[in-house]
Amino acid sequence: MNKRGKETRKQIKKCACSLFAEKGFKQVTMKDICDAAKLSRGGLYCHYESTRQIFQEIIDDMTSEQDNEIDLRIEQNCSAVTILDEILNKYENEMLDSQGCL
Repeated sequence: MNKRGKETRKQIKKCACSLFAEKGFKQVTMKDICDAAKLSRGGLYCHYESTRQIFQEIIDDMTSEQDNEIDLRIEQNCSAVTILDEILNKYENEMLDSQGCL
């Protein structure tokens, strides 16, 4: 995939993530995402087949980011307790921020 395609997918996921956080997964349609990302339906469907596929990729990205953070903290010789506390604090903050997070 070229750079432009990657940037488009990134924009789609950013818009979709905001919609999922605001409305909930089941309430978001591909049309909602088209409107938010300012794409035609064909433009969106060129990148994704469904809201589920977009949602899954967002979750995969989050999981990968968390894995990278854990690996970094392990390399820094942080204790397991510290790493777990950081993860739990992050999840707690995300749950309290219903507007900005899934």
